[in-house]
Amino acid sequence: MATLFKRLGAGNDITASSTVTAYTVPTSYKTIVKSFIITNSSASSVIISVVMASIGILSNYVMKPNDTILVPVMDQLMVARDSITVTTSTANAISYYISGIETLVADPEYADVLRLGGGAIPVTSGIIVTTSSKDRLIKGIILCNTAAAERKVSMWIYGWSILQPFTIKANDTILIPTSDILIPAGEYVSASASATGVNYYITGKELG
Repeated sequence: MATLFKRLGAGNDITASSTVTAYTVPTSYKTIVKSFIITNSSASSVIISVVMASIGILSNYVMKPNDTILVPVMDQLMVARDSITVTTSTANAISYYISGIETLVADPEYADVLRLGGGAIPVTSGIIVTTSSKDRLIKGIILCNTAAAERKVSMWIYGWSILQPFTIKANDTILIPTSDILIPAGEYVSASASATGVNYYITGKELG
């Protein structure tokens, strides 16, 4: 079976200040993460960080006592050997549950789903999604502020503003609901941040 909807990872009782690998994409596969739930079972606040494909998507995030959060990674693509790791400040407090789709790289049903970009938003405006010979749709954008102070982010498609300027609180993560924004062939996405520390992770779909 080429495509499988499955539980990608589940765990609890993470040791304090240690990093746990929650999931790794198998060789010859790619994965679309559909749901990522984290719970804090303790009566105290817990600081957690999550890294996906070497990009921080949750940075020193403070979870309230007995709280549950949905990490905003819905429909984000990971490729073979990419991993999700979780780090927590308190032992035996955090549990995680990850669901998604594993599919062979050659599966035609998901062949057009691509990671369009990932990394750090430049302070001086720079290209974060390069050009392509085909039209593409942006399906989801994650922005994670890893800094201890707020940041403002601006974003453009070939000069047309789609985010200007958006404030992200210190150590906060947001999912920009793009609703299938079109990037025409030959065009690119650029962005800038008011200061360093903002990560981005963008998944999309190639047309034609």
